[in-house]
Amino acid sequence: MDLTALRIFVEVVRLGSFTAAAKSLDLTKASVSSRVQQLEKQLNNQLLTRTTRSVALTDAGHEIFERAKDLLDQADDLQQFADSKLKEPQGLLQIAAPTVLVKAFLGSWIIEFHKLHPKIRVDLTSTDHLPNFHKDQLDFSFRFGNECENHWIVKTLFHFHLGLFASPGLIESLPPLTAIADLDHWPGVGYAVEGKVYPWIFQENGEIVERTPELKLCFDDFTYVKRAAIDGLGAVHMGCQPAEKDVMEGRLVPLLTEYWPPQDGCHLVYGDHRHMTAKSRAFIDFVESKLEQVPENA
Repeated sequence: MDLTALRIFVEVVRLGSFTAAAKSLDLTKASVSSRVQQLEKQLNNQLLTRTTRSVALTDAGHEIFERAKDLLDQADDLQQFADSKLKEPQGLLQIAAPTVLVKAFLGSWIIEFHKLHPKIRVDLTSTDHLPNFHKDQLDFSFRFGNECENHWIVKTLFHFHLGLFASPGLIESLPPLTAIADLDHWPGVGYAVEGKVYPWIFQENGEIVERTPELKLCFDDFTYVKRAAIDGLGAVHMGCQPAEKDVMEGRLVPLLTEYWPPQDGCHLVYGDHRHMTAKSRAFIDFVESKLEQVPENA
């Protein structure tokens, strides 16, 4: 029995179309259709009725769909059993995360994790693009915001607020900043990765708006972004937690607080499997143990 074809068939049924299944599995629609047709030929039964807009299970398809889910669960059980017999978690973990997280604390976490589990090889990719789990063969992805597919497990790690700050000297030298539009007359320092500038996000009249001023300097490291702001080279849009100490000690001043956006979240995203491997379980347990350190390092 072709378990891969069964998984493709189950995904088509679960998502309701060949197109959606192809996108989810990072396969061509033709490839998905071909594998299902091969499965139908192998089982000598038509499993789906197809229209231009949707698919529906035949009577035989209903029975085989339920049995296929059970069979795939048993295969996952077998994999979990095999993994549980390993003395130590081992194998490859592929992880993607925004660059700012890697530099802030995740890079150090991965080093510590590898020391605890030397038989687990970790490939950590810094990316500020939304990764494709199937194409990139990922086990985990760290993400900001809510751009997470419904069929993945999404574990919220922490929440954060973004705000606008500037040095007292810069504030004294420029016209008062009383509205978002006034930013057009202010210099800024920003965070950018591979030429992509992170936008400045605000909330006005209940709507989320972007308003990024002319940026005099851009860095791909927030250490230097904040340092430039403290030196009076421009306003900065950044996390409130990393700015807290500088605000308390008078190096930075919060601005336009009534326009700050609502809190956002950082999430750990991974495949929606009923069972997971020992290496994945070890990584999740490790991340959970580190969460209390995030506010200090983020």
